[in-house]
Amino acid sequence: MVFLGWALAAMDRFDEARSLLQRALAIREQRPGADPLAMADVLHNLGLTGRGADRPELAEAYLRRALAIETEPLPPANASRLAGVRALAVALAQSGRAVQAVPLMQDVLAQQRAVHGADSLVVANTLNEGAGAGAGAGPQFHAAARRRSRPAMPARPTSSNAVLPGSGTAAIEPGNTPEPETTVLPGGPL
Repeated sequence: MVFLGWALAAMDRFDEARSLLQRALAIREQRPGADPLAMADVLHNLGLTGRGADRPELAEAYLRRALAIETEPLPPANASRLAGVRALAVALAQSGRAVQAVPLMQDVLAQQRAVHGADSLVVANTLNEGAGAGAGAGPQFHAAARRRSRPAMPARPTSSNAVLPGSGTAAIEPGNTPEPETTVLPGGPL
């Protein structure tokens, strides 16, 4: 049910997605010993349906609930937790509260830079999402995005992106995560 809700949201069918995800959440809440992180995942997806349907107040409520669950068991640099904070920042910017959104987005960027490096695609995507988040938050993130210039990454493994012996698979660790070949031009879209 959760995956179907996610798929519907990806097709911009937010009301249908929200309905399925709310049912999934109700089922999980009724089960004793339900995995709290699985509930947080459903809440996060519900928040994204609110954002997609241009209902930032709904998105904020779900995303805050998800983050309240994730705060205890997940470290600050956890990708799921950072995705939740980033989604909340965008929802706040959509609702005209850029003053609250910008520090959250800056915290996400600091954590991502520490893990992935300043010129990573992960950081570029966050800058791009921040730039598109809303008129109030946009100028700060547009300026930061214009300063970003990143050379194309090689398509095959290099010494900083080593192949595991006998596997043909790149070792993925913080700082050497393989990324698609991409070039971001100064002043251009990310």
